[in-house]
Amino acid sequence: MYSLTKKYKESLKLTPDQKSIIVGTLLGDATMRLSNGRPVYSIKFEQGIQHKGYVEHLFEVFEPFCGTGPNERYIDKEQTRKSVSFSTYRHDEFIFYYNYFYDT
Repeated sequence: MYSLTKKYKESLKLTPDQKSIIVGTLLGDATMRLSNGRPVYSIKFEQGIQHKGYVEHLFEVFEPFCGTGPNERYIDKEQTRKSVSFSTYRHDEFIFYYNYFYDT
């Protein structure tokens, strides 16, 4: 059976604004990762807690590509520094950006 989530994800296409934001943020602080040596075609947006409003704005832009909203976490053992982040779904729309920005 074809799941509604899979069908929904397949219907998603990046807008020109989203594409521009991806390029700018991958040149900055956004990341794409590997899992078991293989690319994961999703994007993680993360900033210090002082930039929470910016991350929330990015989430609004990419919300159709996300399952959950931004999360806060401590980024040091002393629990004095926090960040806020969210990640997109894995999606074929991000393959181009992985291949462009990461040595594969």
